[in-house]
Amino acid sequence: SEVVYFDGQSALLYRLDKKPLKPIRDVISLKFKAMQSNGILLHREGQHGNHITLELIKGKLVFFLNSGNAKLPSTIAPVTLTLGSLLDDQHWHSVLIELLDTQVNFTVDKHTHHFQAKGDSSYLDLNFEISFGGIPTPGRSRAFTRKSFHGCLENLYYNGVDVTELARKHKPQILMMGNASFSCPQPQTVPVTFLSSRSYLALPGNSGEDKVSVTFQFRTWNRAGHLLFGELRRGSGSFVLFLKDGKLKLSLFQPGQSPRNVTAGAGLNDGQWHSVSFSAKWSHMNVVVDDDTAVQPLVAVLIDSGDTYYFGALYEQSCEAHKHRGNPPGLYYIDADGSGPLGPFLVYCNMTDAAWTVVRHGGPDAVTLRGAPSGHPRSAVSFAYAAGAGQLRAAVNLAERCEQRLALRCGTARRPDSRDGTPLSWWVGRTNETHTYWGGSLPDAQKCTCGLEGNCIDSQYYCNCDAGRNEW
Repeated sequence: SEVVYFDGQSALLYRLDKKPLKPIRDVISLKFKAMQSNGILLHREGQHGNHITLELIKGKLVFFLNSGNAKLPSTIAPVTLTLGSLLDDQHWHSVLIELLDTQVNFTVDKHTHHFQAKGDSSYLDLNFEISFGGIPTPGRSRAFTRKSFHGCLENLYYNGVDVTELARKHKPQILMMGNASFSCPQPQTVPVTFLSSRSYLALPGNSGEDKVSVTFQFRTWNRAGHLLFGELRRGSGSFVLFLKDGKLKLSLFQPGQSPRNVTAGAGLNDGQWHSVSFSAKWSHMNVVVDDDTAVQPLVAVLIDSGDTYYFGALYEQSCEAHKHRGNPPGLYYIDADGSGPLGPFLVYCNMTDAAWTVVRHGGPDAVTLRGAPSGHPRSAVSFAYAAGAGQLRAAVNLAERCEQRLALRCGTARRPDSRDGTPLSWWVGRTNETHTYWGGSLPDAQKCTCGLEGNCIDSQYYCNCDAGRNEW
């Protein structure tokens, strides 16, 4: 087969035989392999602005047919036919265009769009030349022109004529513009496709460096998903790069500190390629998505690059599954309902003799509430967890044991109960029920942990807070 390569700045202009009779039908067939998501594959126009154009736009193939004549009936509107998606995947795709009077058949990879134009066929009268790969004469460019094609065309035929062969043999009907060549180069980059939510790619990192630096491209239709995970050396933390609501988010976790979060980009689940650059070092970390840059200042901390970067999903159903895989303790995304409708969420897997799944909340570990005059209760404290209610229920249903610990500590204050003994401090559970016991106690015991164990600092009371000591 004959192949021609266009570098994005080249084209072939094919001059047709000027026969007195217009052919009964025009048939154009070709195969293409695109290396960029936009570009003109072919273009032909007439004297009055009428034209046909085949253009790759954001990975979709669009066929334009326009009369360009204001004197024609208004019912003869421009025609735009679109087929395919993600056609810039560096694989071969076939195209067939058939024009028969006012009948248009447009086929891409065996998917055909039939169209019947209104009016007669006179408005399709075109010049005796057609260009492939771009529009070589700038004066002929129209509003639809964006950029020339970068990629390869194979088996390029117009009404049975092998156009590429004419060009290769330097026939006078062909004018070559730019650096078109007759071999299709292998792509310098090879994309990796993650076929399931549990597929991933492990690549070696720059272990021991005082920074983390990663650059890659991605494309997806998914609004959420895991892109990159890495652990820092010497237990100094980990980072996760992921999509949420079509935005790119970076979270850096380090012991004893709140997570640092950076968000960049929007609408990144459009199926197009997006460039990502992520770096972290001492005083800051930043993420660049296409032309959007987000920077997060850091307190001077040690960033010690780890041994391995994990690209892809890594969505196990539980920490137990990560433990069976031999994964160390750390932050992981889990998908608690497997193939169900719930999305993955971030947890800490504490690998001891068992695998404990720790779901963190976004607030501080402790909240201080100061006393108030009688009859003036303090406002409530809320904690927002990294998982939704449905995700938490799915994780609980998988677990052999589940616990949530809420501790109440006090200093120079008794436990705030009303005069009739009704507790004035409580917490609300997942089904909106009210509980008045605290960590280590039991429901309805009316005692704190020291009261159950009989070791309160003042034997007159069942809670240390009731002793009113000047200490925590």
